Amino acid sequence: MRKSTILLLIGVILIVVAVVILGVFYANGIKETKVIKVGANSSKSISINLTGNYSILISSPTNISYEFYAPNGTLLSQGNDTNAYSINITNANGQYELVIKNDENTDAEVAVLISEESLMNTLMYGIYASGGVCCLGMIIVVIAFVLLLWNRKMEEKQYKRY
Repeated sequence: MRKSTILLLIGVILIVVAVVILGVFYANGIKETKVIKVGANSSKSISINLTGNYSILISSPTNISYEFYAPNGTLLSQGNDTNAYSINITNANGQYELVIKNDENTDAEVAVLISEESLMNTLMYGIYASGGVCCLGMIIVVIAFVLLLWNRKMEEKQYKRY
């Protein structure tokens, strides 16, 4: 009975640790997020200085369009009328420009996350680690419950003998 209770406690602790791991990696992943307010039927431009490999994630509750320009002014990427975009840039070097257009009749709040690929990979590995620890915790909890029920059943059999 005592061993299964300890196993149950270990399983619950592992699940809590998994949630903490996920929270830490999530907090580190989103700390570079910028929230930009774009007025109705208008656009906003953001200058971004990049060196290296980057991922840019754009999301909004309303439909928006975007254009992403290289330092020499050429259009690298664009998207129309949706609420989530992902832009991957390899070997970036210089001042890039992101133009966000809101064609809706209401104001839009747009979240822009600019992150190095290494940070995104670290976030991904943290999510995998958290999932693995959580699964291990759940398996241990199930085993502990089975052992608790089995021990209780064995105790009932002993009491029925007397």
